[in-house]
Amino acid sequence: MRCDCSSRDLTFIPTECPRNTSELYLANNDLDLLGKETFTRYTQLSFLDISDCNITSIDQSAFNNLTQLKNLKFLNNPLKKFQSNVLAPLTELRVLSISHILLSTYPRESWSDVCRITALVCDDGPSNGTFSEIFSAMKNLNYFEVDYQSVVIHNFTFQSFKRTPLKQLNINGHLRVIEIDAFAPLELLSSLIIPNQNFLKLSKTLPALHVFRKSTNE
Repeated sequence: MRCDCSSRDLTFIPTECPRNTSELYLANNDLDLLGKETFTRYTQLSFLDISDCNITSIDQSAFNNLTQLKNLKFLNNPLKKFQSNVLAPLTELRVLSISHILLSTYPRESWSDVCRITALVCDDGPSNGTFSEIFSAMKNLNYFEVDYQSVVIHNFTFQSFKRTPLKQLNINGHLRVIEIDAFAPLELLSSLIIPNQNFLKLSKTLPALHVFRKSTNE
């Protein structure tokens, strides 16, 4: 069952949705913080959208009751840093939409919390040109979509993906250069989408696609 409470200027989690709600849309509200066991009423959620909710704090137990959640959208919130094991209760989580900058703050000792994720969407990219080391813990990641902020994809950009079985990569942005070994760490990559690139010359892109030639030969 779907319950849409988006854009209602809510400052709290609504209680009028049925207890058996499986999809809860709360985007564009003003929740500010997610306290202890925030979602006690909605234990059957499989989808939760809390994007653009001005969330600045998440209690370590906020998601404790969401043991069936498969898809979490947490884009465009001002939260600066994660506490340890905030995502640990989400044992069925497979799809996550989140800022790369925020994801990179997830404590190293808790990286096992993200190992089951199969699809990740980030609305920003790394400020230093290389993706966070947390990707090395994502041993089931098949799909990654990112709004890449830099104009260059370096040879070291995807180094943290060496242990990631990534097959589909979608890069949005305004690229100008892709270095020749940029995709080399993505040994299982079979689909690459880089849409609307007005400044990316084909002559400077083709050499970087040699990773696909290797997979074809095999």
